[in-house]
Amino acid sequence: MTIRALHLTGRPGRVPARRSWRRLEERGQAALALVLGIVLLLVSGGSLLAASAMQHDPLVQADTLSHYAYRALEAGIDTYLNTINAQPNLVNCSSVSTSAMCTNAVNGIKYNTWTPVANTGGSTGAVPEYYLWTNPQLCFSTSATTQTSCSVTGTPVGDLAHVQALIVGAAGYPGHFAYQSSVASFVPENGFLTHIWWSNYESTDPALAGDPPSACTYDWNNGYNGPGAACAEVFFGPNDKLFGPVFANDSIYVASQPNFGSASDPSPVTTHDPNCLFVDPLDGNHGSPPGCASATTDVGAYDATNSHFGVPLEPIPTGDSQLQQVAALGGCVYSGPTTISLYAKGGTQYMNVWSPETPVTGGHDADNAPTNTNVCVGTQIPAPSGGNGNGVIYVANAAGTCAGNGDNPFDDTAHGGANAQISTAYGYNYTDDITTVPADCEGDAFVRNAAPNAMPSSGATTGVAGNLTIAAANNVVITGSLTYTDCPATPTPFNSTNTGPCGYNTGASAVNDSLGLIAQNYVEVNHPGVPNCQTFWGRTSCQPTPSSIEARCTATVSDVGAAICDPGPNLVIDAAVLALSHSFAVNNYSVGSPEGTLTVYGSIDQDWRGAVGTFSGSTLVSGYSKYYTWDNRLEYVSIPSYLNPGTPSWGLASSAVVVASRCPAWPGPYPNSTTTVPGTDPSGAPC
Repeated sequence: MTIRALHLTGRPGRVPARRSWRRLEERGQAALALVLGIVLLLVSGGSLLAASAMQHDPLVQADTLSHYAYRALEAGIDTYLNTINAQPNLVNCSSVSTSAMCTNAVNGIKYNTWTPVANTGGSTGAVPEYYLWTNPQLCFSTSATTQTSCSVTGTPVGDLAHVQALIVGAAGYPGHFAYQSSVASFVPENGFLTHIWWSNYESTDPALAGDPPSACTYDWNNGYNGPGAACAEVFFGPNDKLFGPVFANDSIYVASQPNFGSASDPSPVTTHDPNCLFVDPLDGNHGSPPGCASATTDVGAYDATNSHFGVPLEPIPTGDSQLQQVAALGGCVYSGPTTISLYAKGGTQYMNVWSPETPVTGGHDADNAPTNTNVCVGTQIPAPSGGNGNGVIYVANAAGTCAGNGDNPFDDTAHGGANAQISTAYGYNYTDDITTVPADCEGDAFVRNAAPNAMPSSGATTGVAGNLTIAAANNVVITGSLTYTDCPATPTPFNSTNTGPCGYNTGASAVNDSLGLIAQNYVEVNHPGVPNCQTFWGRTSCQPTPSSIEARCTATVSDVGAAICDPGPNLVIDAAVLALSHSFAVNNYSVGSPEGTLTVYGSIDQDWRGAVGTFSGSTLVSGYSKYYTWDNRLEYVSIPSYLNPGTPSWGLASSAVVVASRCPAWPGPYPNSTTTVPGTDPSGAPC
């Protein structure tokens, strides 16, 4: 027992050995603590050293400020893109612009002015950041493959390729600013104004047959069996010429060699059709490939390389009623049928307006806001554009006891004439009236150039001057030519190579003419028919189909009288037209003899395809043949409050960043981009 006990408790060295292990463990913990302490010291010391370096080392400080300047530059680019999408005409302005559309910039933002970035500087404690927009430079191309320099002098020609703007970001304090700049390129993307032709459906309007829109569909959505029984295909046919980009959500019907551009300058054609660019059911070139592949043989010129099918669908806006609010604040609002004729004098747009249903008190249009001082009804009055207003005119439906009072210009009985256009038995004698509002209450705008006898005796020029939009709750009816005063009024300059469009007018106060015609229902070319009436036993009965076309208008016909006469052959329309729920069309296009050429210089945008004439083979039978030329200025020249198909007007194409130690010189106002404008840094000191 004693030996065992000694074995368990008394052998020398056992206890010391266990104590040495304990000391080893303690030393390891101490070493770990020492290492952690050193790391903490290094980290905290490094932070202090870094903070000290940022305060005292110019290189570190410059690098930090350069980072903040880059953030400011990005803010400037993003804000510029958002701003020109909200107000596209800003790209048409400069730091010295004096035209109203430039001086009324969004929130007073101007070019060559430093703007603080939100949540920087001041009480935030963050380093102050700023951005600056310089004068944009318009870059044109004379053809699809050749681009000129952005340093353009004189009058540019060709298509607008893109807009360049030097945008500068800055960060820091007086005497210690860092700068980063970028020459950003922006490309136009608005689906309406970037095309000569934009359509949702390429078939006739089902409303003309008394059917709802659901009665018809896209041809491609119907198995290439046509648009539906309630609608008919509308073709681009012989003698049709379109110079400029073409877009349709529907299949595009072609026959007998229509031309999209010319062989030397072809135009691109784009469609949402998932399978086909063109279809021609008349020749059996219909349906998905290979059927529709042969339809290209039924087309003359077009840009095969840059034409595409299967692109994303572009929706059309549902209404234009919001324009009434805009017009009430700084334009003109009218009630019921309204005739408007336009002329210019001394560079100012004037108009003659007859609107019997519009309430007028003391010369003031009572439909407008009390703060709106525009005189809107009368003869030889300034139009609400330029310095006189925001350029928007809206014609609303009238309320009250207007029905049957003969106030609609199509009612010849109230103004004398051989043939009544409105009567108890007949009503409107044009094919596109589909509203339930009484004829004499409808919000219709009847528009044309002013006749010579309706202008001042000297110094006046008939036509459009400045930037104007005329919108209507119902229809816009074009009763005669509408021409820009800074553009030719005949189709001769608009040749097949598209080298004769309106030139861009330069200068601090320069104005480039533009006209928008927006209708909730139809934008119509007036082509009135004589009622097919017969009299038996003293009672007259009229049929809904006219028997012939009214006589041609005389040079001195009144604005009201123009609604009941043929506007004549070779009509010219300088405008961007938009029919939101229905079509751009010619009234009674299938009646009477051929009228010649309908020349449109601008853009045509519509929900359903409207017809303008009929043809047999390559021969025009009635109505008009088409000569449509895109006004490429519409990409950057303002049409006040013009609507778009839910897509942005501008997109950022590219940008390249340049680091600078001082604020860079920025280009002078367009087009003299080789000059520079003296500037200041964000503190106000000269650069």
